[in-house]
Amino acid sequence: MVARKLSVRESTVWSWANKPAIKAAIVDGKERRLQKVGQGLEEAAEMALQSLLNVATDDTVNPKDRVRASEAILDRCGLVSDQKSSQETVRVSVDVDFDERLARIVAGTRG
Repeated sequence: MVARKLSVRESTVWSWANKPAIKAAIVDGKERRLQKVGQGLEEAAEMALQSLLNVATDDTVNPKDRVRASEAILDRCGLVSDQKSSQETVRVSVDVDFDERLARIVAGTRG
């Protein structure tokens, strides 16, 4: 695929890929993509948290939904346990300084 995009022979691409500088560039590219994905996940987590906070603090929202949003926030903080222990869940772990972000968001909604 790379050879076609560059209009060169596959053997040429293969020989390039074995050079130390190219190998290093490939590793750097993979690391950069992981950083970008991680950054995107952090931003999405912040937006999701803000949405939950909006629901939890909006007096016009059904109280049952406000409680659910509050429980979701607490659950993600690890402050309440999930009562559905029989169901297996898969969670994506994102390395985020959650407490600091939560404090900033809460301060922003009350300030």
